[in-house]
Amino acid sequence: MLKEKNIIYVQYTNPACYPPLMHSSRLLADRLWKVYFFGTRSLGQSNLLEMESHPNISSKQFSYYHGGPAKKINYLWFIFSALTTVFRKKPGWIYASDPFSCPPALLSKKIFKTKVIYHEHDFPHTKDPSIFMKIVFWFRKVMAAQADICILPNKERKDKFDKEIHASRLKSVSVFNCPLKEEASIKKTDKGKDGISVVYHGSVGPNRISLKVLEAIALIPESIKLKIIGYETAGYRGYAEEIRKKACSIGIADRVTVAGVITTREKLLMECRKHDIGLSLVSSKSSDRNELSMAGASNKAFDYMACGLAVIVSDSTAWQKMYVEPGYGVSCDPNSVESMAKALRYFIEHPAKIREMGELGRQRILKDWNYEYQFAPVLKTMEPDD
Repeated sequence: MLKEKNIIYVQYTNPACYPPLMHSSRLLADRLWKVYFFGTRSLGQSNLLEMESHPNISSKQFSYYHGGPAKKINYLWFIFSALTTVFRKKPGWIYASDPFSCPPALLSKKIFKTKVIYHEHDFPHTKDPSIFMKIVFWFRKVMAAQADICILPNKERKDKFDKEIHASRLKSVSVFNCPLKEEASIKKTDKGKDGISVVYHGSVGPNRISLKVLEAIALIPESIKLKIIGYETAGYRGYAEEIRKKACSIGIADRVTVAGVITTREKLLMECRKHDIGLSLVSSKSSDRNELSMAGASNKAFDYMACGLAVIVSDSTAWQKMYVEPGYGVSCDPNSVESMAKALRYFIEHPAKIREMGELGRQRILKDWNYEYQFAPVLKTMEPDD
């Protein structure tokens, strides 16, 4: 017999890389669900990220291979082991959160009659796929069409997903990648603090924190400093050192800190609260369809707001409408050094706006840009009688 308040999260990656997985599992665990994560390790420094502990949450992480025959063998063993785990634990629900999780999720639904949530954080790159990936993408499409509920991180991606899947029984919802309400519960204070401190957190690569940011810092007074917190991805190993060398070469080494990985989310947010402004800059000129629809899908701006920080975001229409027009921060062109410098100068010239925008943003997180509010429609599907 299936255990209605048992759920297995299946993902072919390190689940600690994805805050929404941690948030939804925490909400379920607090409601006395038994949550089990069946994931893998990951390449690069992201493998250092850790899940927060909870008495109702347990996990298993497989080894991970980047490519070649070893990856395919490892992946087939992952599918078999996932199905064995479902057979043994008999969960009422499977939470699949990437295309590679779709084969075991679909097979579990067909064989064991489990209900399935499919959460797609990013659209898969489907250009010129191998035969192996064509099979994975076929499972993704069938799984998405048959899932009990599909989650997308904003309306734009949801609409594109609905159009692509085109299934009559498709039930999809948009859930912003917001923090938990409790993560915005601490009001920011700045006792004894001098100057303005800017922070960036997340994956450390040129498409997220470009060297142009350093050039912008060099154009403005020494009262502004930058701290970069995060992990190098497999594709950009050595980029953190490149940042340090760039800071040295333009004479701002004493104003730029590359801190590396903070392994738990709780410690990360504690560090963010020490700063004044958060950077969330994604180029609107990217050819990546995920990067063109990041407003609401990226957790960075929400995390900064939860910590009481003002934000500097990209100047695309979606980002400006979401974060600038309501008064949570300012925008700039991530491809322009002068535009970024202008955004930073605004806060030098209007220091009171830092606290005003930061507190306004924190209150918005407490109101409805929190995961409790965003995830409520999914909970209603999972617990229709509660």
